[in-house]
Amino acid sequence: MQGLIGIVGILLCFAGMHLLWLARHEILYWTDTYLVLFRRSFDAARRDRPTPPAKEDAEELRTAHGLQERPRERAEMWLMLGGFALVGVGLAATGLAVASFVLHRLMS
Repeated sequence: MQGLIGIVGILLCFAGMHLLWLARHEILYWTDTYLVLFRRSFDAARRDRPTPPAKEDAEELRTAHGLQERPRERAEMWLMLGGFALVGVGLAATGLAVASFVLHRLMS
């Protein structure tokens, strides 16, 4: 039983990694955007001005850092969320199988 759960967990983990690979451009876009906003929050704190930029500042910020405005596709978002979910479920199932196997060995 532990072997079956472990194999299913590994397969789910691989399926999640495949979905994440399909959504890699989406992940890179959000990572870049987060890092720009994170850096901006430190700059704003140093200058003692509010963090949220005005609409004009946001456009200047995007162009200065090379972030193009592109429409977010719902399919890419679901690929990304589904990938993270499947990787998490796969790792949990694999961990459960390993823990069950170790407990079974310790008890016998």
